[in-house]
Amino acid sequence: MWLGARGKQLTPSGIYQMIERRCDLAGIGRIHPHQLRHFAADAWFAAGGSDQDGMRLFGWSSLDMPRRYGRANAEQRAIEAHRRMALGDQL
Repeated sequence: MWLGARGKQLTPSGIYQMIERRCDLAGIGRIHPHQLRHFAADAWFAAGGSDQDGMRLFGWSSLDMPRRYGRANAEQRAIEAHRRMALGDQL
């Protein structure tokens, strides 16, 4: 739940307007609020977060959602994991 300045719950429109204003103040292009979920999920998986823990944190009720969100940058995360593990150096 997102709360406004007066402690009241923001509507979806209010969230969108607040993010637009913050983007304008920061001098960056506008983003859609849902992009924040994608960013957070990608960062979660990149840091090694599990599907099950991600489900709890992001409010997902099935494994379909971590798979969907996880697809976005899966290849890049796999490459980074391979670099960290340095499997070729262990021969």
